[in-house]
Amino acid sequence: MANEDDNKAPFTFIWAIENSSTLHISDRISSPVFTVDSMEATEWHLEMEPDYETGKRFSGCILRCGSEAFPAHKSILGARSPVFSAMFTNHMMESITNYVDIPDLLPSTLSSLLSYIYTDTVPELHGDNAIHLYRAADKYELLTLRDQCSAVLKANLSVSNVCNILILAHMHHDEELIRSVHSFIFKHDDDILNSKLWKQFKIENPSLATETMEGIFYMMKRNKSK
Repeated sequence: MANEDDNKAPFTFIWAIENSSTLHISDRISSPVFTVDSMEATEWHLEMEPDYETGKRFSGCILRCGSEAFPAHKSILGARSPVFSAMFTNHMMESITNYVDIPDLLPSTLSSLLSYIYTDTVPELHGDNAIHLYRAADKYELLTLRDQCSAVLKANLSVSNVCNILILAHMHHDEELIRSVHSFIFKHDDDILNSKLWKQFKIENPSLATETMEGIFYMMKRNKSK
């Protein structure tokens, strides 16, 4: 017996991606099914069945970042990100003008974010790229991407970047990343706590520095009690 969902005609979105194969979007989308196909140049098309009026509300938009503009589909953005979904369904300015201004991201970061949204593929992550994409993923509530960025940051903690990653984790209330930073500082306390970077960090972030030392102190007590 056929599943009743099999009788529903899917939405099909055709996205202009040069030299790419057909891409299927599955994360956070159950029905309808979104399919992204390659097309030449920059033509954007939208075919929607059976509920055209519902789909038309998400027909398309332009994301503006720095001096660059990124065409995108509201439906795909909204299906992947609760933030974009709220933006396009709550009569906000972006849903009326079809323009979304994103001044707090680098164009390269937004490009990587859109690549993930459309392909469910995480770009190569390293250094500052992982930090910038972590911020973007957290902002738009792409939690899987944020966790993958966080994993890269944890794996690449160093004496030179630990203060910046501590600030990042604190700003985004990422307790797991904070614990990883505390553990790293605990293991490399002499190198970090005697460094110029840490001394400057304490001057600029006195409350966070105190909170961090308290966290490491309790970590030491727990380790001694085991």
